[in-house]
Amino acid sequence: MRLAACAEDAQLQDLHLPGLETHAHSVAWKGYLPLNKPWGLLSWLSNGTGKHLVDNAVILLVDSDMVFNTGNVQDSVVDMAHQVRSGEVDALGNDEHYIVAGLKAQNWSLATHFNVSDPSRLQSIAVPIFMRKETMTGFLDKYYQITLDIVQDKKLQGLVHDGQQQAPWIAEMVGYTLATQWLHHETQKKWPMLESPQPPWGAKSETPLMIHYAHGFHVCGRMFKKLNYVNEDLLACSNHSANLVAAFTPPSQEEMNSDSCRFCIEEGDAFGTPATCNLEASGEHYGMYAWEAIHGALRSWRSEHCPLNT
Repeated sequence: MRLAACAEDAQLQDLHLPGLETHAHSVAWKGYLPLNKPWGLLSWLSNGTGKHLVDNAVILLVDSDMVFNTGNVQDSVVDMAHQVRSGEVDALGNDEHYIVAGLKAQNWSLATHFNVSDPSRLQSIAVPIFMRKETMTGFLDKYYQITLDIVQDKKLQGLVHDGQQQAPWIAEMVGYTLATQWLHHETQKKWPMLESPQPPWGAKSETPLMIHYAHGFHVCGRMFKKLNYVNEDLLACSNHSANLVAAFTPPSQEEMNSDSCRFCIEEGDAFGTPATCNLEASGEHYGMYAWEAIHGALRSWRSEHCPLNT
């Protein structure tokens, strides 16, 4: 299921991917696009095909900037979904830690404002998240409203912190944390595959389910950064798009083996992070995996749908 926030006059692109259903919904608020996550889920479960799911159906929530890792991914997903559907586990999620660290750094001011009685129960849960439909419907309204309240109030927005610095862009994640204060998620501590490396940073888990390419980085002087293509359509069958895809090509193995090739982040690649080449080897591994997977998928799609201009 793809949730797509669209303006009323926008034309939604058909990705021509068998089995992929799209639920289009209105834009929650142009001032803060991540608000579309709770808003889109509310729309799909209230007005889309999600309303027909049985209450114990398991929903795996991921972001659009994630790719599945290699290995026994399907077996892992089936196993975790079974644990949740059976009721043995209420929810599963990736604990990022910094949401709660940020709340604590601000003396729990946001938690107090939204009537959290016991901050010790809060968890910094991020995607991937597994839970039953009945569980999700129990907090979606609150998740949306808390996030909206934060981003529309400059004072509350100024309290959004990641433990090291102000981080207003994670308001949606704070909204989720506060809205699910009553819900216990089992995390990568028990289920290592839930940890999602975010290149240029790696992961402790040797078998992560997904890689989250949220940030930019440089390899051999070439840049990978999703934000460079926000206003570009890499699937358009045009010379312009074909040239962009070509420029998006990752370095070859031969280039990476060169002594001159370095794995680095530069100013602006990751919010709040200074330029450095002192990075983990696993960050490079997962970064290149994501880059090659996305480029390969683009080339494959274009070879089928743009045969004269791949």
